[in-house]
Amino acid sequence: MLTTILNVNPKIINEFISNTQAHIERMNNILKNPGSSQYELEGKLNAIYREMHSLKGEASALKLHSFTKIASEAEDKLHALQNQGQLSGNDFLQLAVHLDDLLSLSNTIATLGERINRSAPPKAATANTQAPLSDSALKDSVAKTAAVNSQPASSISTDGGLDIDLDGESNDDRLSFYNDFAKEIAARQGKQVQLKSTTLAQTHIPEHLAKPIKEISIQLLRNAVVHGIEAPSVRHSAGKPEVGTIDLEVQDNGSDFILVVQDDGQGIDYDSIRNKLSKEGRFSEEEASQLSQGDLLKQLFSSGFSTKENADEDGGRGVGLDIIKAQVKDYNGKLNVNSELGQMTRFVITLPKA
Repeated sequence: MLTTILNVNPKIINEFISNTQAHIERMNNILKNPGSSQYELEGKLNAIYREMHSLKGEASALKLHSFTKIASEAEDKLHALQNQGQLSGNDFLQLAVHLDDLLSLSNTIATLGERINRSAPPKAATANTQAPLSDSALKDSVAKTAAVNSQPASSISTDGGLDIDLDGESNDDRLSFYNDFAKEIAARQGKQVQLKSTTLAQTHIPEHLAKPIKEISIQLLRNAVVHGIEAPSVRHSAGKPEVGTIDLEVQDNGSDFILVVQDDGQGIDYDSIRNKLSKEGRFSEEEASQLSQGDLLKQLFSSGFSTKENADEDGGRGVGLDIIKAQVKDYNGKLNVNSELGQMTRFVITLPKA
């Protein structure tokens, strides 16, 4: 945790602490809502799962493996609940311990960050913290101000030029953050990737969309590495470079903000989705064979469904795409998917700015 705090932009750390506490609060509020019908309990389960997976994604991107471990253990229990069938309110009590542990870790990071910041030089006193002026000093100050204001205006023009961004964080920091995240996942999965972006550093992300864009980007990058990019040997056999490429681009067309994530991987295998759906008993073989590509994509974005055979830290529980769908829906956006088998997959997320 100290390594992360010392090497990551403080703004990103503060965002993580704030987001973590928000995720925990939302999960706590969901747990407080008892729910009665199976429909309500399943909705409660899926909502908690999305919050936990989102939290884990950001922790993983920051290499906060203590967070990731606790969140993964909680996800194991949530996954078991999804598969047990009948649910009751008491099934959720076991999650409270994980929330306490996550909150404790979050508070530890916040405390460490505050202690490190205390070593910085103190800021100069502001006008609000200075002692009040005496009557005579106040008169002198007013007289001096009046004298300055009475001087003729400068002939130097202040028009033109470029405003300087005073924020300590640049979008290059964001690109580095995403790039490190993608490469770490690739290393765990035995793959090689490079992340490219020509627009992230030049495009301003509206403040109210910064959080969903970051969350969706994390989920799409993980999805691209885990499900899209092939192992180096497979890519070599297919005549591709062993290092897979992921493009992350952002656009502002005035009314909408657009996020595009595209990989040059294996593409979406719709027949594989059909087979998995029938294997899990969601559809019969005949029913699955009748599903259109749109129907299959809808199933791919449903909670708990994954084409990955075994779950690990990076995927396989069928939550990442469900989070994206929920985020896009919450912001009244649009979601478009295009894929060519053996060639590429492209996700286009459009979120209204207003």
